[in-house]
Amino acid sequence: NAINRLHHDDYFNIIEFDDAHTKFNNYSVQATKDNVQRASQWVRRIDARGGTEMQPALKKALLLPPINGLMKIVTLITDGYVGNENSLYKLIHNDLGNARLFTVSLGSAPNSALLEKISTQGRGSFVYIGSTNDVSSKMDKLFSYLENPALTDLQFSCIATKDIMPNPIPDLFATQPVVIFGKLTNK
Repeated sequence: NAINRLHHDDYFNIIEFDDAHTKFNNYSVQATKDNVQRASQWVRRIDARGGTEMQPALKKALLLPPINGLMKIVTLITDGYVGNENSLYKLIHNDLGNARLFTVSLGSAPNSALLEKISTQGRGSFVYIGSTNDVSSKMDKLFSYLENPALTDLQFSCIATKDIMPNPIPDLFATQPVVIFGKLTNK
């Protein structure tokens, strides 16, 4: 569904992972009719083999070169348990750059708290899908956000405020509010 929603001027790549990872292409490709068709066929051939070694695949995704003038969005979707919390935090801190990280947890196996935290660290959002009946509606909602960024690289400053949360502040996407918290000082 995500592949078929791409616009001709979008670029994309896919990295499948379990105990190993494989890229659809060595670099991001334009969403031409041919590339979308090839990617759809490639995805249909993916066979789950077990394991959830996400870190090497996420590193590959983060290190893909950005396309000039386009926001780089990484969407991580998993139905397996995700561990190595400290390594993932460090990876995102070191390699996120200007990319945005969105995470999707399918079922009860993934560590949803971790996925939510790394999506916040990655200036994205987290989607939890508890039932296969909800996959289509929740993914459609996520895709509609991703297709409609309203404001990026938001900054907030106030003389009497410290400890702003979330930090970093996420981008504003259509129909998704950005809520900012902070502590007021006695100034």
